[in-house]
Amino acid sequence: MATAKLMATRGLSPGYRISWEEYNRTNTRVTHYLPNVTLEYCVTGLTALTTYTIEVAAMTSKGQGQVSASTISSGVPPELPGPPTNLGISNIGPRSVTLQFRPGYDGKTSISRWLVEAQVGVVGEGEEWLLIHQLSNEPDARSMEVPDLNPFTYYSFRMRQVNIVGTSPPSQPSRKIQTLQAPPDMAPANVSLRTASETSLWLRWMALCNILSQHGSHRAAIPGGPWSKQAILTQINDRIPQLRREARNTSIARALLTLCNPFLSM
Repeated sequence: MATAKLMATRGLSPGYRISWEEYNRTNTRVTHYLPNVTLEYCVTGLTALTTYTIEVAAMTSKGQGQVSASTISSGVPPELPGPPTNLGISNIGPRSVTLQFRPGYDGKTSISRWLVEAQVGVVGEGEEWLLIHQLSNEPDARSMEVPDLNPFTYYSFRMRQVNIVGTSPPSQPSRKIQTLQAPPDMAPANVSLRTASETSLWLRWMALCNILSQHGSHRAAIPGGPWSKQAILTQINDRIPQLRREARNTSIARALLTLCNPFLSM
C-alpha cells in the first residue's frame, strides 16, 4: 500500500490522473482518474518488496499538466537519504560553474530534489553556508549548472539530496574556486563636480567596490535609481549652468560629459 498526496490546482480542474507501474515495466501500468476535490489517494494491490514508479498529474478541460513522479519500494519504508559525494567543479565562468557529483544513498526511494549550498567570499571552517541553487525532478542527475554567481568571487560548494522522508546531511565541501572577472555592470555613483579654478574642475565619484558593499550585489542598478546612468547624466546636466557662471568656460563643462562617457556607457 502506498499513499499519494496531491496538491490543489489553480483554476477550473476536472481532477487528477494517478498511475503506477512496476519499475521499468510499462505493461504493468494502472491508471485512475480522480475528482478535483481529492488531495490524497491510497494505492493498493501492490506486490510486496517490489519497486514501483508512481505518477500524478493535474488535468483541466485544456489538457494535462506536468507530471510529478516518484519511485518507491512496496513493503520497505523509505529512509533519510545520505549525502552526495565526489564533488567536482568545471566550466568556471564569471557567473556560473558546473558541479559534478556522485549521488549518495537514496533511502530506498527516488531523489526529488538536489540542493546546492555555498560559502561566498570568505571560505573556511565556521563560515556561513547559503542555499544558492535547487534542481527538482531530476533523480538521475549527475551534474548541474549553478547560475547567478558573482564575478571574481571565492566560492566553496556542498550538496544535499532530498527524498520523501527529508533532506540528507551535507556533502564534504568542494575545493575553493574563484569565478572569473567580468565587465562592471553598474556605473560609478555619487558623481560630483566643483570648480577648482577658472580653467579647471574637480570630478569625483564613488568607487565601484564601495557601491557593491553598500548594496550587496554585483547586479545592474535599477533604472532610474540614485546611481543609475540617467541619474548621473541628470546631475551633470543640472550643474552646467552653475559651471558656466563659476568657471566662465562652457567648453570645460561640456568636456566633462565626454570625460564621463566611459562610465555612463557601461
